[in-house]
Amino acid sequence: MRGLKGLLLMGAAAPAFVAVPAFAQGSEAAQDNDPNIIVVTAQFRKQNIQDTPLAITAVNAEMMEARNQANIQDVARTAPSVTFEQSAIGGGAAAQLTIRGIGQSDFLPTVEPGVGVYVDDVYYGIMSGATFELLDLDRVEVLRGPQGTLSGKNSVGGSIKLFSKLPDNNTDGSLKFIYGSFDLMEARGVINVPVIKDRVMVRFSGLLRKRDGFVDELDYGCVHPGTLPLVSGSSATNGCKIGEEGGQDLAALRGSARIVWSDSFEQVVTADVVHDHQDASPSKLTYQSPLWNGGLDFTTPAKSYTNYATFMGHPFTSGQYAAESANKVDQWGISNVFTFDVSDDLQLKSITAYRKTKAYAAQDGDLSPYNIYNMITLIDHKQFTQEVRLSGKIKEIVDWTAGGFYYDADTRLISHIDIPGGYAVGGGGVDLEFLTDDPVKARSASGFVHATAHLTDRLNLTGGVRYTDESKKYTFIRRGADGGAPPVAVAALDGVSNTYKGNKWDFRAALDYRWSSNLLTYAQFATGFKGGGINPRPFFPSQAVPYAPEEVKTYEIGFKSDFLDRRARLNVAGFYSDYSNMQLIVNSCDAVSPFPGAPCTQTTNAGSSKLWGAEIEASLEPVDGLILDATASFIDFKYKQVDASTGILLDGELPLLSKTKLSGGIQYEFTAFDGTVTPRIDVDYRSHYQQQAINQASGYGRVEGRALVNARISYRTGDGNWEIDGTVSNLFDKFYYTNKFDISAAPYFSAIGFPGRPREFSVSVKRNF
Repeated sequence: MRGLKGLLLMGAAAPAFVAVPAFAQGSEAAQDNDPNIIVVTAQFRKQNIQDTPLAITAVNAEMMEARNQANIQDVARTAPSVTFEQSAIGGGAAAQLTIRGIGQSDFLPTVEPGVGVYVDDVYYGIMSGATFELLDLDRVEVLRGPQGTLSGKNSVGGSIKLFSKLPDNNTDGSLKFIYGSFDLMEARGVINVPVIKDRVMVRFSGLLRKRDGFVDELDYGCVHPGTLPLVSGSSATNGCKIGEEGGQDLAALRGSARIVWSDSFEQVVTADVVHDHQDASPSKLTYQSPLWNGGLDFTTPAKSYTNYATFMGHPFTSGQYAAESANKVDQWGISNVFTFDVSDDLQLKSITAYRKTKAYAAQDGDLSPYNIYNMITLIDHKQFTQEVRLSGKIKEIVDWTAGGFYYDADTRLISHIDIPGGYAVGGGGVDLEFLTDDPVKARSASGFVHATAHLTDRLNLTGGVRYTDESKKYTFIRRGADGGAPPVAVAALDGVSNTYKGNKWDFRAALDYRWSSNLLTYAQFATGFKGGGINPRPFFPSQAVPYAPEEVKTYEIGFKSDFLDRRARLNVAGFYSDYSNMQLIVNSCDAVSPFPGAPCTQTTNAGSSKLWGAEIEASLEPVDGLILDATASFIDFKYKQVDASTGILLDGELPLLSKTKLSGGIQYEFTAFDGTVTPRIDVDYRSHYQQQAINQASGYGRVEGRALVNARISYRTGDGNWEIDGTVSNLFDKFYYTNKFDISAAPYFSAIGFPGRPREFSVSVKRNF
């Protein structure tokens, strides 16, 4: 198999003549001249989004720039039914991503993403580093609902697909410079060059960003003299500041080469490298227990961007150590796409990719000078993917695609777990400290067929089926904090290996009818699943228990409409999902623990549930230059059955599910100063959600709803060569939490909130050439 990987990747690179760095693989769709038309490839072929019988949000490059959307997290905030936040459980730059309430909150690579993220049809197998920057993209597609037959792997909740711009015959490019709050300095550049016209074209893009953090880490002993020893380097002259959280140092390079070998044979080779070093996740202590705080108050004012984190273990002792207060992701990848037109009605496409990711994250679980819970995590991930598609037509009656997908990943999960716990000043309740070095091997192979039969000029029947066979092997390696023999409590786990193997059929059936050129209605049924495994975080041997695959069946109806001479658009979808064997995380699992209140973070099959809701997307251009757009989603949820041993209540709320999401924007382009001026206002609202499956009565895991307003004004010269923008995000400077982590029960006795960014201003200058 390694020989095959090498051969395929050599084939990817050799014809490109030069190694080209890149960030994302080439796009397949082309934009129609009509700006109201977005062409998508959700069903393996180019279609107007208004002709695609499924719930899908698509935004092109112009829309993303107008809304000042810098990464896919920004896009997700305005997409119906999507929750996309940074990890709250020590994952650093990892994403917590759900669609219609189904997805994944765990960053560990052993737990599959429930929403598949794809960059130019290449599956990204882990959540660490999945908050991709929108660098030189053609469009983003957000597919809502299970995509078991359409996407390569584990898209039980839906898929987010990024498609970058292909090299073409134009010699052009752009440079953009941004300066903003917190000393934000950013530079973006794109250049496209036809080396041999119509035959060899290359495209390069790059991004540099540096900005300071917005949460200050303060030295408690300095702020409150005479209470605790000072941290080294701390001084009242610098405001007792010892660090920052929320800053970033990012560099990304991307390059692609498009080689047209003949009228029927084309190749696109893409490579990328990303260096994303951030400060630790911005956080505040929202609860502390007298069982460990020694009578000191380590919380800071409610709406201040401060904490007392030190990221130190064994403080005030000779064994004191310090973790780096940071989240880091370094990754690179190469991909190759062959497209061969066998005939007018038959096309073969091959997508080959290799990716390597290294991630580091540190968590201070008590945000104090004491040590109640510290964790350092390193992830070393390598993945190879291969997809082959054969697409064709049977006269003008049937469009079909058949193919196969293969995923092969090797990961090492290295961590330092330090849990003195509560009950005493500085801990002492559990006093558990150890190292892990766990290898994880994952394999998945699937075959699929998808076809659309045009029963009449107006009526289409679509069907799809996919068979998946997969395996995952997890080996637990445990060592003492000094690298020697593991503590007695975890020694029995050392060397234990568990393997999950499973297979699954997924299905899709859809019927759509076009009543007129302006109205399409559809109904569909689709299934999806996420593979099982073994609980990846056992603190004790009894917690190393397996969990089964989760499954979802979704019924969906909807319509897509354009009216007022295509100046208005209204798309509506309604759905009902039957969700079984739900994989959720619980932080209390006495049923599989050696003693009550033992530390625990367990992935388990919590039960079954049902979800139902409606989604709306609308836009209106009442007069030339004035554009209004809006989205909304309303979701309800109810457990049908729960495993009583998990502690989840039958009337509980599903984690990461906001029942209501609303967004809207308005912009008006007018002529002035020998160019055009476009002011725009955007607002997005989401109702509250619970961060954890066990909705604690304390309420520390409840993330309150919020509404945010962003504004932008841009000027573009008449020749289109220069653009000047001014933006402000969080216009009314609202203090809010993006996520929370409630570990107020034993043995941690603390809770953390992750504040969103305060009001920020920026100005940018862009030169197109």
